[in-house]
Amino acid sequence: ARVLELLAVAGVPLEQSVIVRATALDVAEIFEAGTTLRTEDLVRSHASQGETYLDSYHDRIRESVIAHLDAPVLEGWHFRLAMALEQVNSDPERIALHWQGAGRPDRAAGYLVQAAEQAAQALAFERAARLYQMAIDTGEFKAARVRELQGERASALRFAGLLLDAAEANVALANSAEPVEQLERERLAAEQFLCSGHYEQGFELVEKALRRHGVRNPR
Repeated sequence: ARVLELLAVAGVPLEQSVIVRATALDVAEIFEAGTTLRTEDLVRSHASQGETYLDSYHDRIRESVIAHLDAPVLEGWHFRLAMALEQVNSDPERIALHWQGAGRPDRAAGYLVQAAEQAAQALAFERAARLYQMAIDTGEFKAARVRELQGERASALRFAGLLLDAAEANVALANSAEPVEQLERERLAAEQFLCSGHYEQGFELVEKALRRHGVRNPR
């Protein structure tokens, strides 16, 4: 039952090494439980790169098991999964998911930032932007750190080609920025509005910035 509950909460195939850490069962006990559950068509297994993986046999089995877990038990499994995945240096987004499920948004937010940075380095900019926003929404960062993350998100949106979203992100940053940064954010936003075909917003932003600096916009 413990292995089946863990697999249901995980939602994805789990390495045997992670199952051992999360359940505190030894390899022999995991093997015996896996054999029984496979016989009952509740789980399936496969091997990859020298590691054995177990997974719920069907989504309906997973959903049924989850439905019968009360909140403290569910949070407990998320906590044990997060700890086990940390120990094997798993994907940070995966770790963040389980810290959220364990009711620890503070721990989740840090891993979401790591995941966003990794995505940006891999040129997966749309995913990076999504993860930066999740980190901002999840964590309780200081104001300066939130601005940094919002800036990284705006850059990721730009590189992803989502120019309207990038422009709106830069406008929001410009509204609370110091004069030098404000001008640069407005310049970026105007460029992105214009390049995405939103000419009215782009020209309005240019004129606003020019007026503020005493420059007349030539017609």
